[in-house]
Amino acid sequence: MTITRTIDGVEHTFTLSDRELCDAYFEQQYKFDKYDILDELEALGGSYLKEEYGYGLEQAKTYAEDMAAELRRNLDKYGIDFDYAKDEAIRTVLHRAAR
Repeated sequence: MTITRTIDGVEHTFTLSDRELCDAYFEQQYKFDKYDILDELEALGGSYLKEEYGYGLEQAKTYAEDMAAELRRNLDKYGIDFDYAKDEAIRTVLHRAAR
């Protein structure tokens, strides 16, 4: 894949190796997973999170990176539905953190 960037007013063309392209794909996938987790935490709300897991919204958000990794692991390893994988990731990480 070839990308073009303008640096100091000069256009430069770069060719990404297959490895670089794959790395970029997984990095973006992780970002999307994290955004999905954060959106779900917002939708659940602080009172639900506090009642169910003992964590407020802002506290739960600090675990978003771990939840995103767990979400992807659930999808890749078990091939389960995205929404179920997301719910399980939140549940797993917050229960693990409470120990």
